[in-house]
Amino acid sequence: MPRKSMNRTTVKEETVMTSEPNISSESTNTAKPKKVFEPNEGVHCRSVTHGKLFVNGAKTGMKYMFFDYDDDVDIEYRDLVGLVRSRDKAVYNPRFIIMDEDFIAEYPALKKFYTDHFSTKNLGEILDMPNGQMKEAIANLPKSAVESLKSIAVNQIVSGEIDSVRKIKALDEAFGTDLSLFNELLAN
Repeated sequence: MPRKSMNRTTVKEETVMTSEPNISSESTNTAKPKKVFEPNEGVHCRSVTHGKLFVNGAKTGMKYMFFDYDDDVDIEYRDLVGLVRSRDKAVYNPRFIIMDEDFIAEYPALKKFYTDHFSTKNLGEILDMPNGQMKEAIANLPKSAVESLKSIAVNQIVSGEIDSVRKIKALDEAFGTDLSLFNELLAN
């Protein structure tokens, strides 16, 4: 019996000792915790290819199929890592866009590629497209690019660069917003 109580005391001391560092590290760490992906966890991707698109998993050998443009498929993390590291054309041409910002942040080359291809200049060009094409292009942008494009659109509406009611309605449909309010406020 005395042995059990000694073990309990030891366990209690260990618990106190292990919990103290966690408390101090949590109180000093204010950054968003880095998401850790499991190897077989699906990462959300969206096709930007018309027609069927087949992607071979670099690690598992699984075949992923997108049925058509704008189709969503989850690709296993380990397969997507293999595609990114091998600079596969499906990722860098691109045939599909990785929609998970945490995944993109893990790979500086991928993040730079997305930043370069979805830069403010390129985003501004989307606003010059015919309404149908513009809405389609917006639907296929990563979330961060959509938010940037919203800001650009608002600035162009306020400055009068975009004054077409049809264009503003198309933007509202694409963003799920009511940007026409800016146009109405400016008219008054």
